[in-house]
Amino acid sequence: MSVSRFKRRLQRSGIRKADVEWFPRWLDGYCRHHRLDPDRQLEISQDRVVSFLQSLRDNRFPAWQRLQAARAIEAYQLQVLGKQVLDFAFIRGKLEEIARWEQLELGTQPEGQSTLVLGEGNPGRIDPAEPDAVRRFRERMRVIRHPKSTEDTYVGWIKRLVRHADDEYLENYGESEIAEFLTELAMTGEVFAAANRFRSCAP
Repeated sequence: MSVSRFKRRLQRSGIRKADVEWFPRWLDGYCRHHRLDPDRQLEISQDRVVSFLQSLRDNRFPAWQRLQAARAIEAYQLQVLGKQVLDFAFIRGKLEEIARWEQLELGTQPEGQSTLVLGEGNPGRIDPAEPDAVRRFRERMRVIRHPKSTEDTYVGWIKRLVRHADDEYLENYGESEIAEFLTELAMTGEVFAAANRFRSCAP
């Protein structure tokens, strides 16, 4: 009756139709994983939730789906238990971060995420005319929410390194080549400290 009551309350809660459909499925999965009786009140604990989410990860469920599963369990404890047994803020935060990285790497756009804009932990628009290293660096800086002014400052140094290397693909440009670049900057009177900061932040 516990999961059944959850389904009924979701239908009256005003949440998204997709969540009404999928939240009970994730609860069913949680029950099967821990061999819990869905007709009884479910035990919610950090160890149980993490174990279930790890099992989804090991079965190659993407992070945005694991996030939905975590939200389902969080909704259950509020809708059925009527109290916050476990604070899901940290779990949701980590899964949101992983989902953003997966979105970048795989080029996927999870349902409901199409309205994301620059400054909300996503890359926004990237100028395709910029060098490959610059585009990848901008994406990384924006996902981890660095200020735009910091991004532009570091991008300036990357572009100088690209010109120095005469190659926008810097994967094989190692420690000795970077040292050569910094030495050249120092010899031409550039600000060595700023260049050194760039060195520590380059992708």
